[in-house]
Amino acid sequence: MPRRIFSGNATRKRVGLGLAFLLLLAFLWELRFHRPQEILNHLRKLVYRWSAEPQHNIERVTFANSDGAGTPGNWEIIGGHGIKGSWDSHSIVRSMAIYEGNLLVGIGGMPKQTAEVWRFSDSFNSWHQIGGNGIGESWHEKRYGRVNVLLSDHQTLYAGIGTAHRAGDAELWRYDGLKWRIIGGPNQGWEVNRYEIAYSAVIHDGNLYIGMTCEDNVGRADVFRFDGTSWQKVGAFGKYNGIYKLETFQGDLYAATWSRSLFGGTIWRLGQGGWQQVAGDGKLGSWSNPGIQFIQDLSVHDGYLIASVQRDNDGDTSSVWAFNEGKWKQVGVVPPEWQRDCTVFNSLETFKGTLCVGIGGGYGRASVWGLNGHDQWKLLGGFGINGSWSGIGETRRNRAKEWVYRLLSDGDSLYVGLAGNLPLDTAEVWRYRVSELTGGR
Repeated sequence: MPRRIFSGNATRKRVGLGLAFLLLLAFLWELRFHRPQEILNHLRKLVYRWSAEPQHNIERVTFANSDGAGTPGNWEIIGGHGIKGSWDSHSIVRSMAIYEGNLLVGIGGMPKQTAEVWRFSDSFNSWHQIGGNGIGESWHEKRYGRVNVLLSDHQTLYAGIGTAHRAGDAELWRYDGLKWRIIGGPNQGWEVNRYEIAYSAVIHDGNLYIGMTCEDNVGRADVFRFDGTSWQKVGAFGKYNGIYKLETFQGDLYAATWSRSLFGGTIWRLGQGGWQQVAGDGKLGSWSNPGIQFIQDLSVHDGYLIASVQRDNDGDTSSVWAFNEGKWKQVGVVPPEWQRDCTVFNSLETFKGTLCVGIGGGYGRASVWGLNGHDQWKLLGGFGINGSWSGIGETRRNRAKEWVYRLLSDGDSLYVGLAGNLPLDTAEVWRYRVSELTGGR
């Protein structure tokens, strides 16, 4: 009888080593294009999909004031490309506010990497820069990349500024209608070289709260409170890169986190006993997908706290969730269009009783949707509908419009701030006017 060269166990061992070697080669190949953390995250998400139980009988919320009745309105571009005396070379409209009856926008991004605040006067139908470049004793534009948040309490305007990947740039400025004054920053109540951007802001219980972010370092997702005189750190979330949004709901303060790692998208509530996680990881019926790394906006609509949930671009579908009475529910049936490169849900807004969301993620995907009826999301703006901006198949400038970064409603007008990732002048402001709101398609 011939002698067996390999036993069964030895053969399996060699096959296993061969597969391990092939996986190592694949990992080294991927390192040419991606960071190790991104590759590991992708592998962990694959494991999650293989092991996760399918969802059945998804519970959705129904809003009383979201019937979508009415007649479609029309879109008009009112800012960008020098229109009406506006800016002509920026890529992001990042923030919006109404102050003293006028629309204010915070812009930045490529190619100039400047942070500026502009005011639009309806009376004169024109724009005027009021912040940045030292105007009104403000910050100098060449140092900061964006105005990330604008907050108005009708008497005072606050602007949170900073630059991604540059720790120590985060600052908060206050505007009284004539001049700017810095009230928060390094050696102004915040630690030196710790925060990149003052990312979010809200007025809660008469105090100003600020959420910080640092894209390059985990553990700097801090929340500060300002009582008009001094700053106090009231929250520190060590697992995350930043606080994407702050919101007040039913007397409590809520903070939405983000992180480059998996499970970064969570929501926390500040109550009598301190901070408590109320969303993410499946808590209180919420999402549990590891690919959810950002909670991109919080808003209040029809007695619910609304959250827009971002997911990475690997086939998952982003979603909108509502919270009330200790439980989360999904909002609306996901339209097929959201599954094609629509991964970024940057802004929520209630306009004339209808919940709206601004989304994007891929070239030309910037669009606005309204909840028409109880469960249906309908296209309101983007792709040329109702005279709005175009995207797919158009010029390079139009294709570069990737995101709706901000929505803001004011009376009969819904304002939209567009943004792109290319060094083109994609920073545009559009206005939607309608007597009553309805879905488009």
